Amino acid sequence: MPRSEVDVLIRSLRDPRLAPHAVGALPVWLWAADGSRLLWANSAGAAAFGGRPGADITARSFRPADQHRRQVARLARELVGDAVRLE
Repeated sequence: MPRSEVDVLIRSLRDPRLAPHAVGALPVWLWAADGSRLLWANSAGAAAFGGRPGADITARSFRPADQHRRQVARLARELVGDAVRLE
């Protein structure tokens, strides 16, 4: 595992919201609210987009017409409020 991936995994394990998902088998993503990019993904989530956790997946940007971007942006509008959510 490259050093950057190790760093991302360590930071993920230290965050109590991400830790249960960091090494899980199900894909998990943390998106920018507008859906323009992934801020974090576990290995399964990164693989779903053809990348690896860390810089590979967070460097990718999603165009306005991308279905994933539109869905994330729609969810962000619908899930208003300050509560931390897992959706």
